[in-house]
Amino acid sequence: MNVRGDDHAFAEARRNSASDTGYISLAWAKRTGGVWGATTLLADEAGMDYHNPCPIYDQITGDLHLLWGAVTGGVTEAEEAGDAAKAGRMMHVVYRDGAWRKPSNNAVLTLPFKASDCDEVLQGRKAAWNLFYSGPGTGICMSDGFLIAPGWVRGADGLSYSIALRYDRMSRSWSAGGAVPYPSGVVNLNEATVAENDDGSLRINCRTTTGGGRVIATSFDQGRSWIGGYRDTTYPTPAVFESLLRLSLPGDGKAGRGLYYNVADPNERQNATIRFSLDGFKSYAASRLIYPTLTEDVTTDFEGVPLAAPVSLTHRTDYGVMWSTGPGKTGLLIEAQVVRKDGTVGQYFVLLFIEFNDAWVLEYS
Repeated sequence: MNVRGDDHAFAEARRNSASDTGYISLAWAKRTGGVWGATTLLADEAGMDYHNPCPIYDQITGDLHLLWGAVTGGVTEAEEAGDAAKAGRMMHVVYRDGAWRKPSNNAVLTLPFKASDCDEVLQGRKAAWNLFYSGPGTGICMSDGFLIAPGWVRGADGLSYSIALRYDRMSRSWSAGGAVPYPSGVVNLNEATVAENDDGSLRINCRTTTGGGRVIATSFDQGRSWIGGYRDTTYPTPAVFESLLRLSLPGDGKAGRGLYYNVADPNERQNATIRFSLDGFKSYAASRLIYPTLTEDVTTDFEGVPLAAPVSLTHRTDYGVMWSTGPGKTGLLIEAQVVRKDGTVGQYFVLLFIEFNDAWVLEYS
């Protein structure tokens, strides 16, 4: 997320395993003048699972909001959703004037902070939503200044839904909007990405675990309710988080331009592709693979240190999030499979940052 020329990146720091469940902290890195600084432990508490950091930049106030989830470490998503006593919490902090702060009183927080140091998102949360997650990915500041973040929820019935989270500047708090209804043939929705449409309405693109494809819906009331939901199977995708990025705004003469990070394989998390739209994500006029070759022999580890012998690497590409890094430039942070220092292949060890412009996407189209 770009804030006044500096890029901010956030990720889960999984401390004792690559599992979704366990001792998980939040990591933060900042890029100034084109150079990434050292990764900082942003939020940490032994025995806790902090997850799904979701930044949202307020272009009116200059504040960078961060939402994330907190649950007792070792509690699985199914356990969290099924037992109110194990329910998770959604937390909120803000980066303002060069410091992380508690939004309700503007108190400066010492890093790494804990969930108990921060504000909790409670408004709009239904009692059945024991699992209450923000993100992942990023939220948006709409052309009217309204702040929106994606989220998803799950209850004891096992059903999960995509939602939008909405910010009220007067109360300095976030609230949950309505759940995206299931279209025909779909039972579960979860991680989602949001973008503004040409007419100022809100578009949500949701991951589903039933039947493949993505579920698309529209809101005309800043995420309070959703209409027109349908399953889109035009482009292949497994069950994975993907990302939309609006490149133009209503009235700027470039209406409809946007990018879609698509993991373009129906079964596996591979073949990550950037797709370029000229009509508000209805279709894509151009596309480009992140890795032109799916499998190759590499001779260095992920830091460029030579290996004793070449290693065959299949370029798995998992979650990816895009944001504008400056005029005409896009940043992509992506989970990728890499060769470790010991020569073995693994994923979730590094995040790759890629910066490109529109011409790069269009070059081979």
